[in-house]
Amino acid sequence: MIRKLWDWGFIGNVWAWFHIMAGGFFAKIALIWFDKTETMVIILVSAILWEVIEYYWDGKAEGMVDIYGSIERWLYDAAGDILGAMLMCTIILM
Repeated sequence: MIRKLWDWGFIGNVWAWFHIMAGGFFAKIALIWFDKTETMVIILVSAILWEVIEYYWDGKAEGMVDIYGSIERWLYDAAGDILGAMLMCTIILM
């Protein structure tokens, strides 16, 4: 499981950098109006919502299989995106 997350969620995830950058950028912006706990929740909810929107936008399960090869691989990719955003958010909040 950890190996697949590393390989599919981070190393093989060509958009992970964008999610990491967005997590940090939006955390910095959110801190203008919200405290650290609220900012963490906002970034987490935003990252999850983004993956849900992506799932529906790209054609649901059939689209995920076409793009990623399997639902399992998409789940690891999405987990990498969410964890990357939260990692950078945590770094910004330190």
